[in-house]
Amino acid sequence: MTESPKLGKNLLDIQELNRSLVLNIIRASPNCSRSQIAKSTELKQATITKIANDLIEAGLVLETDLFKGERGRRSIGLALNTARYRIIGVRLMRTQVLAGLYDIAGTEYHFIKENIDIAQGVDRAIEKMNTTIRAMMDYAGDDDVLGIGVGLPGPFLKDEGIIAVMADFPGWEGRSIRKALEQEFGEIVYTEFDAHASGHAEWWFGKKREYSKILLSVSMEEGLGAGLVVQGKVFYGSQGIAGNIGHVSINHKGIPCSCGNRGCLRNYCIERAVLKRAREGLSSRRESRLSRHSVLRLENIINCALEGDSFSAALIREAGTYLGYGLMNTIYAYNPDTIILSRLFAAAGDIYLDSIRKVFKKRLPPILFEQIRLEFSSITQDPVILGMVSLVTDRLFMTPSYILGLKANGV
Repeated sequence: MTESPKLGKNLLDIQELNRSLVLNIIRASPNCSRSQIAKSTELKQATITKIANDLIEAGLVLETDLFKGERGRRSIGLALNTARYRIIGVRLMRTQVLAGLYDIAGTEYHFIKENIDIAQGVDRAIEKMNTTIRAMMDYAGDDDVLGIGVGLPGPFLKDEGIIAVMADFPGWEGRSIRKALEQEFGEIVYTEFDAHASGHAEWWFGKKREYSKILLSVSMEEGLGAGLVVQGKVFYGSQGIAGNIGHVSINHKGIPCSCGNRGCLRNYCIERAVLKRAREGLSSRRESRLSRHSVLRLENIINCALEGDSFSAALIREAGTYLGYGLMNTIYAYNPDTIILSRLFAAAGDIYLDSIRKVFKKRLPPILFEQIRLEFSSITQDPVILGMVSLVTDRLFMTPSYILGLKANGV
């Protein structure tokens, strides 16, 4: 007989849920008052006062200046205390490891970048991650590092902490990165698919939560992935690989991919694909402004397109068109109301966006097309690292007793 799930909550569970609820309201609405929190949570004023006092004593929350509240009364605000606790955000890419030190509100204090040589293999790349994390812990000094969040390329199996396959960088298959990092730094390591992290960053720091219920964030820096965020919660799928749209096939007889599939979307619309088509086409397009550049870069193509070069503009539109076809699958699968694109093609503006919108308008019923917001990210920091900081904060705020315990034990 299958055991039914335990649905009951004891008093300690309820206390934890209430603390978590209050913390996240303060996180989302800095300087809110105790009475405002009581009203929005429908908890008793005495309960809110007790929780607020516990969080203030633990150093998680502080009181802010008086402000005019309801009926003109003067109220004391509450905000996250960013003075003591720190989170380390890390991003593994195919050619680099990025790391930053942040407070629980997402403010950056330190940032470093280490190059990776693929030829040196996986072990050397993990050593580079360890080195950057140690540097961040040293920089943190006496501040408490509550967690280390590591954003990883996909497909990433969340429960196992394993990258299923990293296109263009073999050797990661079957390696538990989380286990390797936990051996070095203990059980404060959290690992996520980088596109999921970007989506969470868009929700918390891109301010899209103000008007979005279902947000799809598209990352395109090296590979191609998407983070689906539903009412602030990331959708992972059963193994954590949801959102790997780069490996969705748009042509079953198309370009072979290192994942074993053919016609994968990533091979048609990421930067490397655009540069490849540019090199192939320039031999017959010597009149193009692009031929003046000895080294081809995406920024050169975008600049030439903005200057009116037809070949460069066609390359940008083609990349957007391919992405539009791929995103059609996600629209019908997940029905997002907001699609946020990473800033890779942002400088191209409407040359790029309009090519995607053209696909949507042609292939979607008007009632669906008119309800979708499509825009570039407004986040200027690395969205994966920032997203890892917000995801680690999410995890910690789910169990505030962990941080309260640190304070009680004098850690």
